Amino acid sequence: MGGSLGLAILVTVATAVTRGQPHVVKAVAVTNGYGAAFRIGAGLALLAFLIALLSIRSGSERTAEAPAMTPTPSYEELSA
Repeated sequence: MGGSLGLAILVTVATAVTRGQPHVVKAVAVTNGYGAAFRIGAGLALLAFLIALLSIRSGSERTAEAPAMTPTPSYEELSA
């Protein structure tokens, strides 16, 4: 679903840029529209990469002591 939504947004951008150039040859306007959509998509991909890069911790930072687990008492121990 995310890919469909992203594609719909990029197609909307391409269409808006293409229609915003009425006095340009149609082929050039379409190319400009797709170019704008590509640049926006590339920018969003770069942003997602940077967020992922900053979110991922290295292995040494995650090695913390686990809390000691206490054994669960058995039924015999509880009834005694």
